[in-house]
Amino acid sequence: MSRNASLTGLSGLAFVILTFTGFGLAPMPGLSATAPDVGQFLASAQPAQFTAGTYAQILAYTALLVFTSAILRWLRPWGHTGASGTLAVAGATFALASVASGLALAAAAVAQAHSLPGPTAMVLLDAATRATWLSSVGLALALIALGAALRAKGPLPRWCAPAAIIVGILVATAIPLAASEIAHLPATLADLWILVVSFLALRRRATAPGSDQAARLPTAGAIV
Repeated sequence: MSRNASLTGLSGLAFVILTFTGFGLAPMPGLSATAPDVGQFLASAQPAQFTAGTYAQILAYTALLVFTSAILRWLRPWGHTGASGTLAVAGATFALASVASGLALAAAAVAQAHSLPGPTAMVLLDAATRATWLSSVGLALALIALGAALRAKGPLPRWCAPAAIIVGILVATAIPLAASEIAHLPATLADLWILVVSFLALRRRATAPGSDQAARLPTAGAIV
């Protein structure tokens, strides 16, 4: 298995695992949280645990950036280049920056929970929540651009391209609904797409078009 295929699979798995770990260790109040909700959150939050969750989520979105770059390099021998690749990397970078800035604000509020005035803590957590939700813009852009970069021929099944585009559109349309529970569903679908592609990358050998090995192997589209 090529280095890029392995890196695609491992970084994608790392993103999914670290994302769920980070959310478990460092949950944050939703956009509809009230002052009592914020007060209860700050009273129950454990600074060490929250900090660990913060680092886990930042590492998760770093893994997303690696996943995006690696899959584009993996697809390059099949001619999968162009502006869509640049947009995919830009989207993943924006998602990482949004998550990092939002979680930094939240970690500061948790660390100073006993000394911060209630209104100040609420403003910090509200800004943190909005910043982390803003990362959905980057995630949606990355998925849609990756879908555009994928073509019928290559190491991945044909359904990966339209599935990425559809999930990316769903993630984007869910952003205005961030205060509702249904808004989390598209993000879960994005995790599922990345998880499946990661397993496919770990199972399939990347072979450049025109090589002897590529000539002997059917394309992923033919398998599906």
